[in-house]
Amino acid sequence: MAIRLLDVVVHNNRKLFGEAAVRIDALVLHANAKGTQASDFYSPVTFRFDRVADGDRLPIGEGGLLVFMGKPRYFLDLFLTVSRDLNRSDSLERLLREASSTDSTPLADSLLALVAGAPSPDLLGSALHAALSFGDFALQVLRLATGATIGLYRNSWLRGVDGWGVGRHPPAGLLRTKDLSFGFEVVEV
Repeated sequence: MAIRLLDVVVHNNRKLFGEAAVRIDALVLHANAKGTQASDFYSPVTFRFDRVADGDRLPIGEGGLLVFMGKPRYFLDLFLTVSRDLNRSDSLERLLREASSTDSTPLADSLLALVAGAPSPDLLGSALHAALSFGDFALQVLRLATGATIGLYRNSWLRGVDGWGVGRHPPAGLLRTKDLSFGFEVVEV
């Protein structure tokens, strides 16, 4: 599976006048561990854009920005945050590593249990809740580091019911959340 941002428009860069540095942070929780660390269950990525004015379409190219490539297991959760990059703060990956080094056991315990085999509905429910809680934790970490959030989006897809969310979102046009419009696609590779 791959998730690509196709189009991103910043309607308000959260700066009173002129251009601002903007960052896109994507966190994808996929529950397919290649190891036994909590970080094996998620993929964070940060993209930075300088000199973004109100109404600018970000220069991401025709192919879009690849925010995830991997093989999810059971569920696929996407958390997308666009914010001002006030102080060239660390990447989302580094921020999460530093912030969760002291308290990542609930995520690890819930998600590591999925590796053991076919989960019970209760175990899967606990893992989905842990993923949501970790996404909220990532948002708090980002807000402390960046301050001014331009837009926030999150969605979850299951393998069987939702078919991993494969397709373009939205099917036509752009989604709007706060001062951000964007489109993305989930593709099978």
